[in-house]
Amino acid sequence: MPDRVLFSYHDTTLFATDPLTLRDGNWLNDSIISFYFEYLANEVLRGDSSVLFLKPAIVQLLRLQKALNATKYLFAPINNGDDVYVPGGSGSHWSLLLYTPRPPQFHYYDSAANSNYQ
Repeated sequence: MPDRVLFSYHDTTLFATDPLTLRDGNWLNDSIISFYFEYLANEVLRGDSSVLFLKPAIVQLLRLQKALNATKYLFAPINNGDDVYVPGGSGSHWSLLLYTPRPPQFHYYDSAANSNYQ
C-alpha cells in the first residue's frame, strides 16, 4: 500500500510514515530533516539568503561520489547576484568557497574584500 501524503511544504512532502521517525529511539529520516530546514528557511529566517540549507539527498549524493572520496579539494564558486533563476548568476562578482575534507575545513576567498560575504 502506498504511503499517503500528509502535506507538502515548499519543496518538501511529508508522508504518513515520516512522523514515526520522531518517536524515541528512531533515526530522523531525510523528509523530516528537509521539512525542518524548509521551515527554518521560510518561517524563522524568512528567506534570508545568507543561510543555505543543503537537503540530505544532496549531501548524500556528494558523499557517495567516488571522485569526491579521493578529492583533496572541493571548489564552489559564489556569485553576488540575488536572482537564482539567471544561469551563471545575476551578479557581477564571483568569490570562491573551498572545502578540504582532511582536515575538514571551509576557506573563503574573495578578491574584492569580502563583497560576497554576508
